[in-house]
Amino acid sequence: MKKLFPVMMIILLLTSMRLDLSIARLSENHNDEVVIFTTGIDTPGLKVEVYPNPVENNRINISANQDIRSVKILNVLGAVVFNEQYDEGTNNVQLDLNKLNKGLYLLKVEFAKEETYTEKIMVK
Repeated sequence: MKKLFPVMMIILLLTSMRLDLSIARLSENHNDEVVIFTTGIDTPGLKVEVYPNPVENNRINISANQDIRSVKILNVLGAVVFNEQYDEGTNNVQLDLNKLNKGLYLLKVEFAKEETYTEKIMVK
């Protein structure tokens, strides 16, 4: 499964900008725990806006109708290349992505109510 994960991520990233699919993979600590990454919105009432996508001027904005707990960006191999935590009451964030190379990434937004939102982003 671990060897298939990069291939699955590439296929996911190439199919469309937003998908309503789930992908399961083994977690980094190599135990039998399964982590679910869900792309798109499948939680009723959750509204998330990510713009601009493709990323322009190395900046991306995220706004939501719930408190944002953290934002992670993963490369196509599943490695976390950006991770930032936010205080309660944060509904809008702007990320500076100067340190990221051009390419495709997964943006994972975690909310205070244990909900997540994942979207594919392209850094130009």
